[in-house]
Amino acid sequence: MGVVAVARMIMSSRTWLFLKQGVAAVLALLVLSIDLRAGFDVSIAVLYAIVLLVAAFGQSPRLIRLWMTSCGVLALGSFLCVHWSDPDLGSILRLLFSLVAVAITGALLIGRHKLESMRRKVEHSREELQIFADSVPQVLWATYPDGRCYFLSRQFTEFTGVSREAAIREQNWTDTIHPEDRPGFLAEMEEAYRKETDFRTYFRVRSRDGDYYWMYWMAAPHRLPETGRVHRWYGGCANVDSQFKAQETIRQLNHTLEQRVEQRTEELVRAQWRYRSLFQDRNIGVLELSFTEAKAHLDILRKNGVKDLHDHFVDHPDDLEQMLLSVRVLDLNETYRSMLGFSDAPREELLEPSPGENRLGGRPVLIRTLHAYFNLQDSIAGTANIRTRTGSLLVVAYAINLSESGTAFFTVVDITERERAHELLLKAQNEMARASRVATIGALSVSLAHELNQPIASMSMDAATVLRELKKPESDRDRMAQIVDRLSRNTMRLAAIVDRTRNRVSGRERTLAPLDLCTLTRETASLLERDAAARGATLHVHCSGNAALVEADPVEIQQVLVNLTMNALDAMSDQTLDASRVDIAVTGTGEDRVRVSVSDSGPGIPDDQIEQIFQPFYTTKPDGVGMGLQICRWTIEALGGDLAARNRPEGGAEFAFTLMSL
Repeated sequence: MGVVAVARMIMSSRTWLFLKQGVAAVLALLVLSIDLRAGFDVSIAVLYAIVLLVAAFGQSPRLIRLWMTSCGVLALGSFLCVHWSDPDLGSILRLLFSLVAVAITGALLIGRHKLESMRRKVEHSREELQIFADSVPQVLWATYPDGRCYFLSRQFTEFTGVSREAAIREQNWTDTIHPEDRPGFLAEMEEAYRKETDFRTYFRVRSRDGDYYWMYWMAAPHRLPETGRVHRWYGGCANVDSQFKAQETIRQLNHTLEQRVEQRTEELVRAQWRYRSLFQDRNIGVLELSFTEAKAHLDILRKNGVKDLHDHFVDHPDDLEQMLLSVRVLDLNETYRSMLGFSDAPREELLEPSPGENRLGGRPVLIRTLHAYFNLQDSIAGTANIRTRTGSLLVVAYAINLSESGTAFFTVVDITERERAHELLLKAQNEMARASRVATIGALSVSLAHELNQPIASMSMDAATVLRELKKPESDRDRMAQIVDRLSRNTMRLAAIVDRTRNRVSGRERTLAPLDLCTLTRETASLLERDAAARGATLHVHCSGNAALVEADPVEIQQVLVNLTMNALDAMSDQTLDASRVDIAVTGTGEDRVRVSVSDSGPGIPDDQIEQIFQPFYTTKPDGVGMGLQICRWTIEALGGDLAARNRPEGGAEFAFTLMSL
């Protein structure tokens, strides 16, 4: 339907155009015929201006020029036809007058067409400007130099709910500004208009829902190029409520953050003071080391499935050396430098080399720290022997805190004098124990001789009597039966004497209570750590954690563990330091029993001595008595267990005993 209407409109406009052109052509021919008949005695050719008006009014300049040319040609043609042979001044003037009339009419028509075109363009530009102003999300405005507003964009009405036409008509558009902000805004605006300068400000505007929102106001003057005077004022107003409130929130957060930073700074200052107080302690050595590279290497090993770091280092000794040399000294205090005899050395000299070169401590401690990082521990402690600058031996107790970043914080205390006193005490106790054992054995020997003398003599006499009876042709069977019965009773008596003596040796008067063998084993290993270090050996405790609870006397079991461990350490006295290792394992056997084994990496037990080592007074030590293993066996057997020894296939000896678990 619309297409048909447009087509009809086009057809009607074309028909009207053709009709006008036809009428103009007929009128032109009519004027030409009259002009040819009348000659130029009268100004008939002036009527060509009417023909031009009929044909070209409202048409394009091209069509107007075409008809101007046509009318001029017709006027000139009629002049030539009539006055060619005898032109006079009057006819020439009339011809010129007609041509001028046609030209003026054409010029007026062309000018009108241009003015109409310009009017349409101005109207289109005004519409475009109105669409642009109404499409911008901000409120746009314009005022005269005296401040009277004559334009407001559609967003003013949409935001405030006030008609922009009414606001312009009544000049009350500032009534939407918050009462507290309006006086200041009007004063700033008046000052800017007076000084003819740009100005920007913030104020709150009431929206159509009655709430106030922060707005950002911008204004700038427009000057005429010719005079430089202000012709108009233009500007915009943007809603910045969310940004304004966000900035206010940020200011509050910054204020809170500044307070917290100040508070945290004070805490850090106090913490730093505490740290420096500890770092500068004159009795405690402090050392800070970086294990960052080594820790990264250990993490890779763990991800690659390495389970036992000790075995890995045995198979890959270069890895161990590389990790030790990658450790770096971050800081150390004066106390630790004095311990090692480096008080006069420059501090930088001690920070440059790696501690893996044994400049600042014992190599075993660094290796233990690597194991701790590998096992994801956060702290370790113990004692160690380190060499000073002069080569003397220093015994220290250390505690190490390990951070996830790879920094290890060492605190070290010199316990050399205490360890020396402890060694003297241990030696005295060992001598006293040895003397006590010798005295006990002597007393037991006398007691045994006294108690066994009578039954042995009786048994000897009965044996002689049996021999005599057997030599007779006819033996008295009843009497021999009596003698054999007496021999049996004496044998039982001897067994009772031996049992009673064994009870005396093993200490029958004991206190039995639930005992955790894992805990006791670790405590024993800790007590013997100094002895192991003195022999260049390492102790390793392995506990399964299952069924490790038994009923026993902790003093007796610990003495058994001490005896077996010391024997293992003595068996490795002729080995190199790195190869000396003692493993103490506590495991469940699955039969309601707990097995405790002490194994070493020594040469093992000669095959011909395995059965003899548990015999009383049999010893392979120059200063041994030969009762240690026998007493250990008696102690274990008295608790319902058993003690045995064997040589391991991989080398070294193993002593193991089992007890009933709870």
